[in-house]
This record gives sequence, C-alpha cells and structure tokens, in this order.
Amino acid sequence: MRWLPLPVIVIGAWLLANHPLMHHGYELGTDAHIYYRGALAWLDGGDPWQAAYHGLHFAAPPWAFPLLAPFVALRESQAVELWMALDAVAAAYIVRRCGLSWLWLLFPPLVHGVLNGNPAIVSLALILGVARPLGLLLRPQMGFALLGDGRWRALAVTAVLGVVLIAVLPVGTFLAELPMIMARYAIESQGGSTGGTPLALGVGVVSVLALATVDRREAGFLATIVAVPINGWYASAAALPFINPILAVGLALPIVGLPTATIAAYATVRLLIRWAPTARPARLLAPLVEPCRRRRASGGDKERAGGSSFSTVQAGSDDARPIPRMIATFRTMHSSEPVAQLAARTHVIIVHYGDVGLTQRAVASVLSGSEQPGLIVVVDNGPGAYPEPEGDSAARLIVARPGRNTGFAGGVTVGLESLPQDPSGLIWLLNNDAITDRDALRELLATARRAHGPALVSSLVLDETTGAVWFERPRFLPWRLESRHWMFRGQHLPDDVEVGRVVSWRSVPYLPGCSLLVPNRLLASLGGLDLSFFMYGEDVDLSIRALRLGYGLVLSRRSIVRHRTSSGTRPAERERMVSETSFRLTAKYYPWLLPLALVGAVATGCKNAVARRERWWLTTRLEGYRAALKAPGIVSNQKRRTGVSGGNERSWP
Repeated sequence: MRWLPLPVIVIGAWLLANHPLMHHGYELGTDAHIYYRGALAWLDGGDPWQAAYHGLHFAAPPWAFPLLAPFVALRESQAVELWMALDAVAAAYIVRRCGLSWLWLLFPPLVHGVLNGNPAIVSLALILGVARPLGLLLRPQMGFALLGDGRWRALAVTAVLGVVLIAVLPVGTFLAELPMIMARYAIESQGGSTGGTPLALGVGVVSVLALATVDRREAGFLATIVAVPINGWYASAAALPFINPILAVGLALPIVGLPTATIAAYATVRLLIRWAPTARPARLLAPLVEPCRRRRASGGDKERAGGSSFSTVQAGSDDARPIPRMIATFRTMHSSEPVAQLAARTHVIIVHYGDVGLTQRAVASVLSGSEQPGLIVVVDNGPGAYPEPEGDSAARLIVARPGRNTGFAGGVTVGLESLPQDPSGLIWLLNNDAITDRDALRELLATARRAHGPALVSSLVLDETTGAVWFERPRFLPWRLESRHWMFRGQHLPDDVEVGRVVSWRSVPYLPGCSLLVPNRLLASLGGLDLSFFMYGEDVDLSIRALRLGYGLVLSRRSIVRHRTSSGTRPAERERMVSETSFRLTAKYYPWLLPLALVGAVATGCKNAVARRERWWLTTRLEGYRAALKAPGIVSNQKRRTGVSGGNERSWP
C-alpha cells in the first residue's frame, strides 16, 4: 500500500487549486474570522452566537473563549494569519506524531482546516501531545478521543476547569440558544461533511460503538467525526493517528455523508476480521485496515526480511535499525493453519541460569501442554550445568552451551542459531523460572492467528506464589527511569492490542520476555534482540522497535504463565541492573529527557532509601547509572554468536 498517498496528494492538490480563496480572497481563514468575532463579542458583553462573518455565524461552545480571547489583542487580519500559521505547524506536528510521510500534509481534511484557520487542527495536535485539557476546551467533542484512549486524568482536569469557568462564561445563553444555533449551523454548513441528519448521526453512533468492541482508542477518535450532529470536513483529520487505506480514501473525498459511510464500512471490516479471521473475506480485506505508516528503505532489508539470518542491533543506533516490509503472507499462513500444525513449527527457547531444577520444571510444563512445540532449546548460561536430555524428550530437546554467561539477549541469539531456519515459523521465548498452564501455547497461537498483522504476542504472567497478576500491559517510564509491571487501562478483553504508533516518552508499552511469541520473519526484520542489554530491558527495546515500525503488541489473557519472582537475582543486584538498563534505554530513545529523568530517579532512590532504611536503594541506582555511562555504545554484529561484547562479557560466579 506504499502508493496510497498518491491519490490523497492528487485530491489535496485539487482542493488547493479549487478552494474559494483562489476566487474570493475574503474566504481565506473564514473560520478564524468567525472565531475572532465570537470572542470579541464575548469580551464586549454581547451575544457571541450572533457574531457572523459574511453570513456565517459563530457556533462553538463557550469553553473555547478563554483560549480565543488573547487573539483579540491583535487586529482581525493578524489574528487570522496567526491561526493559519498555528494550524500549519499543528498539521506538521500531527503528521510527524502519527509516523506518516510528509506527503500526508496534503491530506484534504488537513488542507481544509489550515486554509480555513479552524482551531480543530490545533486541538487535535494538543490532544496528541501533552496539553490535552487545552485541546478539549478548544473543541469539546475531542473528549470522545480522550475517553477512548483512557486519558482519565486529562478528562478530570478538563472537567474541573470547565466547572470553574462556568462562573465567567455565558453558558446559560449558549444552552438557551442551542436549538437555534444547531439549526442555523445545519443550514449554513449545508449539512457539513457527515450530512447532519438523524439517520447519519445514528449510523455514526452505532458504528463507533461496534468498533469500540474491537479497538476503543480508534472508536474514540472516529467518534469525534461522526458521533456529533454536524461536523466540518476538517474533523476527519482525527483519523490520522491510525489512518489506513479504507479511511484514507473515504475521508479524503469531498462528498457529504461519505465520512459516516466510510467509518461504518471500516467498523464492519474490523468486526469481520476480529470474529471471523479465517474467513476468506477477512483475509482479503485485512490489508485495507493496516496502518499507512512511513517505512524507510534499507539496503539489507531484502535479505533480513527473508529470514535467512538473525543479525544483532547496533547498540545506541536507533536510526540504523533494519526496516521490515509489511508481511502480507503472515496473515494468510497463520490465520488459515490449524493450531496443531502451527505448534509444530513453533520452537521454544529457554535461557538457563542458576537452579537446574527450575529450568527442568519449565521444560516439563511445556512438554505437558495441550499443544506440543517443535523443538525446545535450553541455552546453558550456567553456573549449574544443565544435564543432557534423556528419554522420550531427547529428540526434541537441544542443549546449547555457549561456555559463558551470555545474558538473556545473547542466550536467545545462541538459541536461534541452534534451530533450523524456518522463515514462516515462530519462536516462543520463555523464562526458566516460569511454568506454563496446559493451554498456554494453544492460546498464544490462537491469538497470533486472530491478529490481522505481524505482532508480538505475550502471555498473561501471574506471580506463582500469590496468584496475582505480575505482568499485564506493562509500561516503561523514561521520565522516571523505571518500569511498571501492571499499568492497565480499559477492558479486560481476551486479546489486548497495542497498535503500532509513535511511542510517547511518558509511557512506553512493552511485552515482557517472560513468555513472548515472536514470528521468525518479524524477529529477523527487527534485527533480533539488542545484545548490548545483558539482562533486563531487551524486551522493552524490542517492543519499542516493533511499535515504531507499525507492528502490534498483543496480550493473550487466556494464555497463563506463572512466574517465580526474583528467583535468580538478589534484590540489590536486580535494582542495579534495572537502573543501568533503564538509563541506557532512555539514552537510546529519549536522550533529551535524560538530565531531567536522572534528577527525578535519584530523588526517588533517596526517598526509597529513607522510607525503607536501606542505603542500597540509592547506592545501587547510582552504581547502575555509572555502569551505563561506562558501557560501550556499539555492539559488533560479528560477535552475535558469543552474544557479548567487551564490557558486557561476564563470567560465571
């Protein structure tokens, strides 16, 4: 679908050439003129909803006035020019934030909003950024997007601000005139982009409610387009965070009522793929709902995507990472293949360290599952030598002995090299201190079949001792140099999906390597695990790269794995290693944030040390940060067999 932006650009160019401003100069920035006059009328004590510009009346809710009032200090022409400039900057930010090609700046709803100086473009940029309450005050219907995204704090802050502002805003006048305002707006906008009829509104509401059963975030953003009585064409820009072929074509064409029909069709396709993934229509339509995100070419991409080898990632070299092709065949192969056959092409890698009994227990739990994997590779990182396999399992169990402790990422790489090359197969990474429920692999594979694109799939990880959730929708917080195992917002659906997107510096979703199913093609295209992470952090790094390239992160809640927490590492040593990897992850992806994050992390260490009366909560953090600063910045691809490089090599205790 790389060609998709072409018709969008053509339509955008047509819109530019045929915009009324080419014939009537006064129509440039029409909406900015209307908003300016409405704010001016409010400040003068008049009725803002009687203010008009060339017969078009102000119709926005009163909560936007505090944000519009500063523009009244300028002359009207200057305010209009400023609004158009802000919209242009906001449009560039939206495109960049959504990971799209710059060609999407000509997406017609964006063009329409910028040319009219409508605050909707600025509002969307604020919603996608950090100033969400301001974006919601400027355009209250964006509350649907925040609701779908689970931004409860932003909603609460906006609600408090809205209540406080009632004292100074003409809310009573607005409510009294609302029927007249809506009726007049329907006439002046000629139905807007959605049609403005009760039927169109009903179809839009039903469509987004149905879509919410599949993806609540998408439903929230699309609700801002069709779940309101009347909307302008510019409102369709809200679909850019997850734009795909269906939405791009349907929302780009300037036809009244087409946005509602497009979103209804999109919701239907998503429901079909969600509930009947093996059906032929679902397989044929699935490419039409894949994100149109930017992917850069790579000279070695063809070889890597073919699965011929597993290469390592240059540590600290985010821009040099391999770029995959969208694997259209992945869906056809995995969604139509029986789980039993798929299980036979799934190989398990367990990195052994420490207690041999724990690793043997993990292997036994896999062998006792309802679905049997192809091969099980145990990578012996010591110090207790893992015994050679015997009995019935000997033919399926491989013990790889690198001769040193290579760490988790290095151990996985050694395990991959011990397996036969199968580009269409899958790899199941499993901790040696975890045990799997009987149907854990079956449910992982069932979830992989339901995924409508290449994705990482993780089990729901429980604490073996307490039975409580140990890993569910974990988050890495770069601004705190910390991770959180359990940061769930939303519905507990059987499959919980994080769609590829621009990753926020505030909260980075990831899947734990404790139980992680990875397609061979996807792992090869991502370049494997980053060997510069000895222990902890490699799963966060892999997830960030997958998200940035448009792949999904899927949690399979029916696949249960029980983890014995802190079984192989002392608390102080674990705190030191986690601090080191958190520092390095932030330095790799968010270097600009590091100074502020370091101050906050040290303050947190001091608080923990005082509260728990143990100095090591601070000293081990400092040791970890110091080790991260001394670590080499690049790992050679030539050393992927040993899985270590320079300062990361560690001998057995």
